[in-house]
Amino acid sequence: MNFDQKKIDCLVLHAEEMHEKNSQTIKYKNPRLIKEQRLLGLLDSNALRVEIIYAGICGTDIHVVKKNQEGLISTSAPLNIPKNGRVIGHEGVGKILEIGSNVVNFKPGDFVALESLITCGHCEPCRRGYLNQCLNAQLIGMQFNGIFTNIADVPASVACKVNDICVTEEGLKASACLEPAGVAWLTCHDAELNTSDRIIIFGGGPIGYFCAMIARICFNVSHITLVEPGAFRRSHASKWCDKVYEVSDQDIFSDHYDVVIEASGFLENIQNIMPQIKAKGRIILLARSGKPLILKSIDHIITNAIKIMGVRGHVGGVFKRLIDLYQSGRLPLHEAVTEIIHSMGELASNLNNSDDLIAHQCKVLVRINT
Repeated sequence: MNFDQKKIDCLVLHAEEMHEKNSQTIKYKNPRLIKEQRLLGLLDSNALRVEIIYAGICGTDIHVVKKNQEGLISTSAPLNIPKNGRVIGHEGVGKILEIGSNVVNFKPGDFVALESLITCGHCEPCRRGYLNQCLNAQLIGMQFNGIFTNIADVPASVACKVNDICVTEEGLKASACLEPAGVAWLTCHDAELNTSDRIIIFGGGPIGYFCAMIARICFNVSHITLVEPGAFRRSHASKWCDKVYEVSDQDIFSDHYDVVIEASGFLENIQNIMPQIKAKGRIILLARSGKPLILKSIDHIITNAIKIMGVRGHVGGVFKRLIDLYQSGRLPLHEAVTEIIHSMGELASNLNNSDDLIAHQCKVLVRINT
């Protein structure tokens, strides 16, 4: 079938460019989400044409739609919006309709889950194996058109075959969750978790939820504390935690912690919890807020040799690890999903009214094709 002239439905982000004086930085203001129809066009020789089945809503998708007090898009993640807009969305699973002429490892009919980071493979970090720190990386849905569409063209390099687990609805949902779960797995790995650790996670959204699940199941962590303002998310994540607190609960400070995972974006949490961090403690920063991290407890950090690190991405074989764990029955990734929506219009409405979504859901998927 020739798809080149096929019109597809897309959720497109439009915004106005803002050029800062004496700076090369481009910012964007007045974001607008518009449902549009576009022609697919010719398929790149190194790409896959994928019919999207499930796509996931990420915090980044919410932040590119929100604006701050100056009217600027609130995300601090790399973003490029061309004149005709950017198709957003970067988490999902679909079925291959067509392959580019240079593609050899996939075929039409294969189910694929999609990584969200396109790496160059040639820069120094890539050549040293640090793919998630690629100097020329492009983020799908941010710098490269995304998957909030019924058919998406994506580089074959970001696709991971998931035929074996996409035989059930649960498997499809789990595959759509591989991207955020991959971030959580890499977080736990880079934090060097061990069984005797006591960890505290700030933020009970999908990433925080998966951090708790993976820390418990894959790293056998002995004690997990979660701090989350929303009652729904606290309840949903409690299965994987020993203690769950609301942010104002002072009992948070009655314990000491080996690892702090900041997945909420409220960086004040780091300074507040710093006196409770034990010797050789590790602080992992996940959520982008664009705000500065202000630390006053420098003596405590030096004396106790506390590490502070950022974690980005999931590239480099993480998906395969998670797929194996899911297939073994050990890692129920689909349990993060608390809501399925069924149209591009409903998706736009959720993104434009995200406060309710954040308060009453964990992972939300949109079913785009049946």
